[in-house]
Amino acid sequence: MGNSNISKNISRLDININVMGRNEHVPAIEQTIRTIKERIQAIVNQLSFKAFPHRLIVEMVYNVTFWLNAFAHNDGVHKVMSPQTIITGLHINHDKHTTIR
Repeated sequence: MGNSNISKNISRLDININVMGRNEHVPAIEQTIRTIKERIQAIVNQLSFKAFPHRLIVEMVYNVTFWLNAFAHNDGVHKVMSPQTIITGLHINHDKHTTIR
């Protein structure tokens, strides 16, 4: 019952949802996951730890997704606006986001 209410609300917003079944694959999503993993591995290779606390792993994932969404993509929804700006309305602030503390 709850699922049909969600579908009605989403259809009113003119949003198309592609529901996938178990064991079905979405190549675009899988490529995004691989990209995130590769960038996290690049960070891991620069660190001198042998073990990583859970919180550090979470922050690495957050950091990678933040920067991937901070800039407009060539094949994205908008040529100039980044996904972050489209969703949140926030822009990158050089003084806040790129300074070493």
